This record gives sequence, C-alpha cells and structure tokens, in this order.
Amino acid sequence: MSQYEREAVIRWELGGAVDCLRFHWPEYLMEAGEVGLYLFLTCVFASLLLYPLSPIRRFVNTTIELRALMGLAVGATVLAIVISPWGKQSGGHFNPALTLAFYRLSKMSLADAVLYIVAQFAGAIAGVCVARYVLPETFGHRAIRYAVTAPGARGSAVAFIGELAISFVLMSTILVASNRETLARYTPYFVGLLYAIFAYRRRNIPARSRRSSSLLRKTASRQQ
Repeated sequence: MSQYEREAVIRWELGGAVDCLRFHWPEYLMEAGEVGLYLFLTCVFASLLLYPLSPIRRFVNTTIELRALMGLAVGATVLAIVISPWGKQSGGHFNPALTLAFYRLSKMSLADAVLYIVAQFAGAIAGVCVARYVLPETFGHRAIRYAVTAPGARGSAVAFIGELAISFVLMSTILVASNRETLARYTPYFVGLLYAIFAYRRRNIPARSRRSSSLLRKTASRQQ
C-alpha cells in the first residue's frame, strides 16, 4: 500500500469516527450511564453485604447466603438496565468483550466499537468514583476492597482462563438466544441469569469471620 493510499484510509477512518460520534453520541452516553450505574450499584451491594458493621450482616450468617444475595442483586440490576429504554437503544453491552465480538461479526464499525469501549471505561470509572464519594467509610474497607475481583490462590493464569470462559459463555448465549425467534425475547433474562451466576461464583466474598462477629456484638452492645 502506497503512502497516498494509507493516508486515504486514515482520512476515511477518521471521517467514519466523526460520523459515528455525530449520529450515535446518544448511544455512547447511554452506554456510559448504564455501565456507571451498574458499577455504582455493584459497589453499593458489596458494601451492604460485606461491610462487617452492615445491618444486613446480622441476618446473613453464611458465605453461600452472601453469594446468593450478591448474585440476585447483580442479576436483577443487569436485567433492569438491559430492558430499560436506554438499554434497548444502546444494546446494553456493558462488557468491551461483547463490543469487540459484535465488531468481529460486522455488527458495528471499528470507530463505533472504539467509541463504545471508551464510553464503557468512562462510565465504569465514573460509577466507582461516585461510589467512593458516597461510601467513603466502607468502600475502602479491607473486607470490600473496592469490590475488586482479584485472582485467587491458583493465580492469574487460572483467573484469566475463568474470565475467558465467562465471556465465551455470555456471548454464546446472546448469539444463540437472539438468533432464535422463540428465544429472542428472553435474551435479557438469560443475560441477567448469567450475571447472577457469575456474581455468585465469585471467590472474593469472604466467610463471616470470628472477628467480624465479635465486632458486630460489641457494636450492638454499645447501641443498647
């Protein structure tokens, strides 16, 4: 490819990006808002369920119950956002992996995919920053750790494979369901269910320790 041809391709791609931004900017803002809301609510749920002094911890005694509640909250949030007017218009990708998959399937242009991913990262950062501002005392607690899902004892390689499998199952489910007339209407529910299962399977929800239990008892005795 000659220098002239390369410059022509660059100009064409830049022109496409400008057109995407001009015509699709509402979808980008919606995607950013959806991801921001999702991350913010996930941080709130993690704070309510994992903070040792949370009143909910008085009624939840096992790790299984904590994971079930977290999965239910996350799955319901995803479902509500995807079926909302914003989710229906933007597509509710949430995950850059889904955006790249749609680009690979020629469902969207490269410029559109890049701008979607930028919006997703911007929304995620904004959502976590708002959660940090709203929950300054609890969000950074070591029991919550900013709701980060860190690799477990098996290391980063296993965590990477796990994330790869999650994205594969999620995208496969979306493609299979959305391309079948009888299942297409239920695609958002399948997505919400998968997010609930993935959140339940996360290993960063600790068991209720003796220290946390004793701390709760001390706090309760002071309030009496």
